[in-house]
Amino acid sequence: MTDKFIVNIKSNGRISVLNICDSDVLGTVLKEGSLNIYIDPKYFGGKEVDSEEAVDLFKRYSIINLVGNGCVALAIEAGVGNRLAVKKSQGVDFLMVYKFVDKYNTQ
Repeated sequence: MTDKFIVNIKSNGRISVLNICDSDVLGTVLKEGSLNIYIDPKYFGGKEVDSEEAVDLFKRYSIINLVGNGCVALAIEAGVGNRLAVKKSQGVDFLMVYKFVDKYNTQ
């Protein structure tokens, strides 16, 4: 399992999304049937972090997109996400995490 990850944080002011991938999948295209998934450096590319910093980021963000067997395994080990929610393409794990932390008015 890799211990180096690439993170990119996208924000619109109120909502921030943590995008994190294993360093070895950045820039690759994963093909599964008619589905092609490009791990775009514009979206996932950014700062390299180690496992400790990645776990800290998992705890701070409520929306997380993860691509790669290493970061997905680390997130599950850290209690973020569930193995049952993991999808695969060409043997590479994907996981999307949404933590509902705010109170929402439904009226």
